[in-house]
Amino acid sequence: MTDIVLPSPLRAITLWQPWAWALIFANKDYENRPRSLGVTGWVAVHVGLHRDDEYEFDALRSMPNGIRKVSNETIQEQRGHIIGLARINRWVDRRDARPSPWLAPLLGVAAVITDRIALKTPVKCRGMQGAWRVPEDVERQVREQLRPAEIVPDVPLTGARC
Repeated sequence: MTDIVLPSPLRAITLWQPWAWALIFANKDYENRPRSLGVTGWVAVHVGLHRDDEYEFDALRSMPNGIRKVSNETIQEQRGHIIGLARINRWVDRRDARPSPWLAPLLGVAAVITDRIALKTPVKCRGMQGAWRVPEDVERQVREQLRPAEIVPDVPLTGARC
């Protein structure tokens, strides 16, 4: 157990399923974007209402820590909620990033995720594009779940594709 010092105000990023789930629960170590969102440190991970195509879910099912461990109902219930926190260490050009099954070869940059925390109870929240400020009432609910918090370790994956 450790104490987590979150920035104030707390910022969030929105990801589609299954990528939000993978970032928090399957040790996804990169968040791929066409350009940097300009935020580092702890951010809330929000699940957007949209979801990627079924072939994206199929790709995750083959990962060592993949989606086969979670029900489709859970994936759907998480939409429109903050499900955890992730620590963005830095943004890197994909050509300079270390190999990872989570690194998308066609997008410009990637956020390097070094730690993540799953919330025990997802918090309902409307998301936005880019890095956005979490509403005060939602931030309060997130912070209440962090006493004490357990950081999910960054476990490297091998032999997987994204």
